[in-house]
Amino acid sequence: MDINDIQTGFTDETEPQDEHLTELLKQAYTGKILCTMAVADLAAIQPFSDYQPKISEKYRIHFKQQAQDNVPPSLYVYAKDGKLIMSDDYASFALYKELGFPKAVCTVIGETPEIEGVVYHGTPFELPPLTVEEL
Repeated sequence: MDINDIQTGFTDETEPQDEHLTELLKQAYTGKILCTMAVADLAAIQPFSDYQPKISEKYRIHFKQQAQDNVPPSLYVYAKDGKLIMSDDYASFALYKELGFPKAVCTVIGETPEIEGVVYHGTPFELPPLTVEEL
């Protein structure tokens, strides 16, 4: 079998799917597990894949405005092997890095082990119902 024949389920245009995150989100939205807010050093966050998003100018402006208002987008992450795994919002993660932010706001789904560079805030909570925001 030629490695080029393997179907990965994603292309340069789509984010890879993290089935573990999908399962955690199902549990969080049904109240089976809780989430906790955190502020994490970017070095403590590991992307699920090396996917590089195409970021629209409209989203770039939106991100900058939210950051200027001190409410930058929260990255949905989960703990694994001493890191927070990010596989939900590659565009925001890329902008945190590109704009020189040393830390990111995170919604940690599930377990909250002690991880260097991660500070948890507030009490654990259930995820609210999904809403759609058009950019």
